[in-house]
Amino acid sequence: MYLKLDFDGTENVCTVSELLPDTSYYFDVFVIDKVNRTSAAYKGAFARTHEEARAAVVPLREGELRWVSFQDSGSNSQQFFSFRPRGWKQSGLLTLQSCGGGEKIKVTVSSKGQVLNSQGVGTDLIHIWLQGSPSYLIHFQQGGTTTSQVTSLTDAARLESLKASVKMQVSSAFHRRGVPSLPSTLQIKSFNRLRGCNSVTLAWMGTEERSLYCVYRRKLSSFDEEAGGASALNAPCLGPESRSDTERVLCKYFQELNPRRAVTTAVIGGLEPGMAYVFDVYLMRRWGIPIKYVSKMVKTRKEC
Repeated sequence: MYLKLDFDGTENVCTVSELLPDTSYYFDVFVIDKVNRTSAAYKGAFARTHEEARAAVVPLREGELRWVSFQDSGSNSQQFFSFRPRGWKQSGLLTLQSCGGGEKIKVTVSSKGQVLNSQGVGTDLIHIWLQGSPSYLIHFQQGGTTTSQVTSLTDAARLESLKASVKMQVSSAFHRRGVPSLPSTLQIKSFNRLRGCNSVTLAWMGTEERSLYCVYRRKLSSFDEEAGGASALNAPCLGPESRSDTERVLCKYFQELNPRRAVTTAVIGGLEPGMAYVFDVYLMRRWGIPIKYVSKMVKTRKEC
């Protein structure tokens, strides 16, 4: 590498960039007299660059719910996590869901240097089955960011400020043989003929596994109703941890071995006549992230 610099002062500083990490270099400095066309050499010096910084690996706790967040735009950004499942089977379940930004995020799960799974993370829930290894390395990589941070899940409003984020949970699965079953559809249905002034009837699909389903409601103002209030709550990452306890109206267990008949209903009472409400159903599971159904807006009858 050769640099030609012109200086007017008596003390000069030069920074040489684009060097390789953990590499030794020898530097020579020459002073050139342009008028007399003479030159002299300074005593050379050796210098060695530092090793390239290694990304920190964050250990994940059993059942911990986390955001993996990317905020700034620029070059690629990546995050590393590790997980050690409990039990002699060494099995676990990793659940992921993209929560905002529309950026491409890739997850790679490896063990002992061998890649076990690599795929993109979207808004649809992803289950990755972990089995047969004492520890796993979970690597997230996202294009278009320079810095990133990981925080605990405390405020769903953070979704608005994040460039891109992934909701993640990993648990040991002692008695499972594979990923849990999912509902055939996440749509909530209401019945017009069963809609009254103070109550509505909702129905949704469950699974063949016994699970807990919780229903939340939120009364809309006239402004929210005109703006299509259901859309404000349709973000798939808004879990029950982001909702007020006063919004929860009921929780029930349900199981149906025949998936085609796995339909459960609930009558929601205590409503006001002529008011619009947004209803949300969450499938609460021992393993993985709670599954949010598509929000449903229903208006009670004004006169009965």
